[in-house]
Amino acid sequence: WKKVMQEIHYDLPNTSFFSCPDLVQVLTDLKSKGIKLAVVTTDNMQITRKCLEKLGILDLFDRIYTDDGEVPTKPDPFCVHHFCEFARVEKDRVVMVGDTMTDMRFAKTAGIPAIGIAKSELNKQVLAPHAHAVIPYPSHIFELLN
Repeated sequence: WKKVMQEIHYDLPNTSFFSCPDLVQVLTDLKSKGIKLAVVTTDNMQITRKCLEKLGILDLFDRIYTDDGEVPTKPDPFCVHHFCEFARVEKDRVVMVGDTMTDMRFAKTAGIPAIGIAKSELNKQVLAPHAHAVIPYPSHIFELLN
């Protein structure tokens, strides 16, 4: 991630990014199961699209919600409600997968389950009280879906 962000000239000093070498495969597998995917981020659209494009996953998302000044940002539940209408799915079929407390608050506010992603023990401890499950890598989501 850090390399991707540097390549698009976005300065991120002292930022560590979650490494996920199998992310493309995980998202592709989810799509092949008919699962609709969305990104909800507080970054702007230009940065978000460039990051997703560089990671080779832009086209895997059905919808991208960013801080564009028009859409309420996390933890406001607007994006969940809009995505449910857009994708024609019931809210009880939606889950938030994230790695921050804002993601966990967003899920709670929207009334959907949250799956935390954390590798370090400290991050697991922070997210665990607010998540339905905490997994170390996105690929572990398949264990929860079964």
